[in-house]
Formats: sequence, structure tokens, C-alpha cells
Amino acid sequence: MILILGSHQDDVLYCASLLNNRTTDMLFGRFPVQKGTIFNQEVMLVSGVHTALLSSSIISHLLSQYYVNLIFVLGKCFSVNGSFKQGDIIISKDIFNLDVDQIDVANTMLGQVPGLPAIYRVQKDVIGYVNDGFSRRTHASANVATFLCTDNLFGPSVDKLMETKMVRGDMGPFALDSVSYGVALGGLLYDVPVICVKAVERDLKDRKSVEAYITALDTYVDIGKAVVYAIGDIGRSDVLRVRRGK
Repeated sequence: MILILGSHQDDVLYCASLLNNRTTDMLFGRFPVQKGTIFNQEVMLVSGVHTALLSSSIISHLLSQYYVNLIFVLGKCFSVNGSFKQGDIIISKDIFNLDVDQIDVANTMLGQVPGLPAIYRVQKDVIGYVNDGFSRRTHASANVATFLCTDNLFGPSVDKLMETKMVRGDMGPFALDSVSYGVALGGLLYDVPVICVKAVERDLKDRKSVEAYITALDTYVDIGKAVVYAIGDIGRSDVLRVRRGK
């Protein structure tokens, strides 16, 4: 099964429109779930998930119930310090958590959950499948970047990280969201690959606006086409079951 997670119904709408044999449900009575098939692959779409803490719990629950080959995280993200412009499409190459500060624990760095890898590395083959989807099915191109994840999007944690340059040198450029690391953590524990494909709504320092939101939404069809192409391509491959997160 392919699992696709979004914060809003719009995030998963394109993929939902292509589901065959669709059924609907509510997970825990709160989160909309749609199941069906795309290219004969079983697909589950879950929406309404807005935080890393919640996404970690939901993903862990679903992975304990279903055999999942791959998890897509779709939706909107923010640019950090002008790394990207509104409407840019971002694919995650790695995912870094901003909400843990346990550096007094031996051999632990900023953002690391003690005992787990400091950075979640997205599988290169999966990035390649998604990039192929953009090049073959759309006129759009995607940027590959590090996702910084925090449940406190407008707090001081992002500025602190960027100003003190505490991110490792092989990371960046940066996009920011509030869901990705929770999903990556669940994927890591269950050995299931995770990839984010998101649209930049605005730079974190810019004001929220309807225009910025619409600019991000305008990319959703291209993102959906690339993801659906990748689902079909992955269905013909057996390369996904390798160790993740190193």
C-alpha cells in the first residue's frame, strides 16, 4: 500500500480524484481517510493532520495495521531566509527536527532524538521516481531541499537555528513545515521510506496572504501528476525495502 498524508483535503485532492474503487472512512472519528487503487496499487489518503506530534502517532498506528511500501507527505511549506520563491515545488532530500534539544545527553546533537539518527535521509531512488514524474508528466521542475520541521512555526527556534548556523554543512537549502519529521519518525521505526513533495506558500518572514495561498494551490495538479506517475513506476520496482534513516 502507498500512504499519502496531507494537512488539508486540498493536499490530497488530485490523488483522490484518480482513486478507483474508492471507499471513505474517518480515522479515530476525526481524520478523513480515502482508500482505493491507482495503477492497481492500493492507496490510502489521510488528511487533517497538522502537527509532527500528531502525524507521528497517526503514522505509527497505520503502519501497525497495514503493510505500507512508501509514504508521501503532500501540501504546503515555507521558504527559510529567501531560499525559494512562492509556488516553488520542493522535494525532501532529508528531514531535520527542530523541536528536540537534548544536547546534554552523550553523543547527541541539536534536533536529535537520543538513540535515533540525527537526520532522516530520504531514499535517493524515491527522489528519482518523483523527479521523473515531474519531467515526464508536467512542465514544472522541482527543487530538492532539506525539510526543517517544527510544531512552533513562528517561534524563535527557526531563527536560532539559522542565525547560529547549527545545521550541518551538508544540509540545505531549507524548507520548513510542521508535519514531516513526525511522519519520518514513524517511517524510520517501521522501516518504511518517506518523502515530502510540497509547494512553497511564502517565505517564513512574509505576511500570510490569500494570494500566496492560491499560488501554492496552483502547483497541486503538477505535484499530483508527479506523485501518481511515481506510484505507477514504483509498482514496477522492488527497491524500496532497504534500511532507512542513515
